[in-house]
Amino acid sequence: MRNDLTFRIGAELGGIKGALASLKKDFGSVTTAMKALLAGFVALQGVQTLGQLVRQGVEFNAAMEDARLGIASIIASMAKLRDAQGQISEGPEALNIALDLADDQMRKLRIAGLETAASTRELAAAFQQAIGPGLSAGLNLDQIRDLTVQITQAATALGVPTNQLSQEIRAILSGEIDMNARVARTLGLTNEMVKNWQRQGTLVQELSK
Repeated sequence: MRNDLTFRIGAELGGIKGALASLKKDFGSVTTAMKALLAGFVALQGVQTLGQLVRQGVEFNAAMEDARLGIASIIASMAKLRDAQGQISEGPEALNIALDLADDQMRKLRIAGLETAASTRELAAAFQQAIGPGLSAGLNLDQIRDLTVQITQAATALGVPTNQLSQEIRAILSGEIDMNARVARTLGLTNEMVKNWQRQGTLVQELSK
């Protein structure tokens, strides 16, 4: 009888060991499956993030190209552009010169975008709006860009939303300051002051003080 009891106990222990081994195997399979699932999820997140970055990059490049063409078009239509021989250019030749000038300004705006709270896209949009009144006031492109950046910095300090930059800059450079021109009013600028500086050719110097 003792031998029968020993045999039954041994059989039961063997069954328990087998069950534990099976459970361990099943747990290992579940763990492996969980790891595979987690790896798949991480990979999917990586693909989605990469796709989003690519999409943002494409959108940014498209916006920059639109700004470049817009700036070039305004320059070609408003500025007197001369070729290497000093002759005034027109038509496609003028547009090619304007595109070269736009490329130069866009490069400088990218640098400025790293130094101000406004993005390159926002600065480019504001600069595009500033070219017309700036050229009419007798300023060159570098002066217009510098004033755009300076006014942007003042607007940022005053908490003016970046989507209002174009309006603020255009109001100051054109001398059409109204109740909505928050930066100009804060700086104490008036239409009379701006028009007087334009006549004297001191607009840049006065606004840069």
